[in-house]
Amino acid sequence: MAYRRTLFDRLGPAAADYLNAFRGALIAGGLFGAYGGARYASEHGQSAVLGGLLGFLGVGLLTWFGIMAVSRAAGGSFSAFIQPQGTYEETFSYEESLLARGDHAAAIAGFEKHAAAGTGGATLLLRTADLHAQHGNPKRASELYREVQKLANVAPAQHMYATNRLIDLYTGPLANPDAAVSGLRLLIARHPSSPAAKHARTALVNLKRQLRSESSD
Repeated sequence: MAYRRTLFDRLGPAAADYLNAFRGALIAGGLFGAYGGARYASEHGQSAVLGGLLGFLGVGLLTWFGIMAVSRAAGGSFSAFIQPQGTYEETFSYEESLLARGDHAAAIAGFEKHAAAGTGGATLLLRTADLHAQHGNPKRASELYREVQKLANVAPAQHMYATNRLIDLYTGPLANPDAAVSGLRLLIARHPSSPAAKHARTALVNLKRQLRSESSD
């Protein structure tokens, strides 16, 4: 069976803008149209429910077309103003669709482009780092995990995740046990009362013992 192209295949990342505009138009313009349609219908002896439904759909769709027309004329700035950046899933659905089809290289390149533009925050950086780690680029993964650590507003859970993944890379493919020791110490210092810190203390003792044993051989 031939692959059926989706909206994201045809429009790329811009598809998310169309979906956001459609949703916003139905909520804002649609509700206004529903009220006006119901009132008009009831004043003329018609079904208020039917009038409200027609008004909701009619004004909602007109609002959507208006938003997209003005947005294209303004180079996208208008839609960016009235449609703030959506959730991770809405913003990066195109890249996720590439992953689902097995095009990992293109997906990672897309995520990197968003990361360079500063969109997505820690969530995007972690996703991109994980993909690099899974697909044979631990060095780039470690760079992105360190970027997450340096973010001023990073959530504790995201900081712990990035630090743990760095430790895994340092004790694994990057073969840098000294950096792993520093990572464990950072985890303990930043999150002293967390379960992760408890495990880090044990891991730190074991790793230091291993390093002493190797140095004495």
